[in-house]
Amino acid sequence: MPAIPLTLNVDWLSSPRGRSAPREGYDGTSDAEPLTRCRTRIQIVLPALGKVTATLVDGPRGFSFDLQCASQRGLRALRSLSEVWRGQVQHKLATEVAVMINRSDISAASR
Repeated sequence: MPAIPLTLNVDWLSSPRGRSAPREGYDGTSDAEPLTRCRTRIQIVLPALGKVTATLVDGPRGFSFDLQCASQRGLRALRSLSEVWRGQVQHKLATEVAVMINRSDISAASR
């Protein structure tokens, strides 16, 4: 969306086998578990929600989403939709999905 600030960070996490980069040739479709996990963090300022930070971690038991919002209005909106959204994502990915929604620190959110 034009004129909406967005920050995206992707961190590769070491696997239990000590590898820290994606396995070459792994396309995500085989039954073999990939050797590397990742954490993706998106920070965006939305007109209706304010500043939202979403962190996705691809963990050994599935995905976890940590959503943080500075505004009380945004927090209520995210919480009201979280269970439906979690169910849809879990169904599409065919794996466990955990969703945590918290209020971010106001001072950190204003930076």
